[in-house]
Order: sequence, then C-alpha cells, then structure tokens
Amino acid sequence: MLIVTIDVRRGDHSPSQKRNLIHRITEAAIEVEGEMMRDQVFVKMNEINADDWFVGGVSLDQAAATSLVGRADGAANKPDRQHALRRLKNIMERGT
Repeated sequence: MLIVTIDVRRGDHSPSQKRNLIHRITEAAIEVEGEMMRDQVFVKMNEINADDWFVGGVSLDQAAATSLVGRADGAANKPDRQHALRRLKNIMERGT
C-alpha cells in the first residue's frame, strides 16, 4: 500500500486541477511500483487556509501582503515567490 498526502493552499486549485494532479501522482506511483499496485495507491489532498500555512514564521496571507510570495492584489511577483520557495525548501531540508 502506498499513501501520498498533498498539502495545498485552499482555493488555489479547481476541481478539475485537483483530479488531474491526483491522477498524475497516481500514474507516477504506478510507473515506479507497477500496475499491480494501482488499487493500493491512496492519494489524499489537504486544503489548508493561507492563514494556517507559514513560511519563515509569516502566514501566507501576510507574506502575500508584503510581497514575500506574491502581491496583495493577487498578481504574482515571480522573483519573490521563487525566493520564498527556495527558503522553504532549505528549511525543509534542514528539518527546522
């Protein structure tokens, strides 16, 4: 049995995007584990409110308002988002 859990920000994905993401993750697991595992691949998607998700001690809502991961008007600020994602990756790799 293989259990995959995905945490996403609530509201970022349409129902069809969620289905597509889960389908593609399932197919990737089958590619590695083999077709016989298809009915043993469980994918769970957790939708987390932006104010319950933190990067560097700042909620995503606050970070967006201060251009850490985006702008308050919803327009992406790509360099800032990439920087925040690199910081998050570094934090996760260190385990702190």
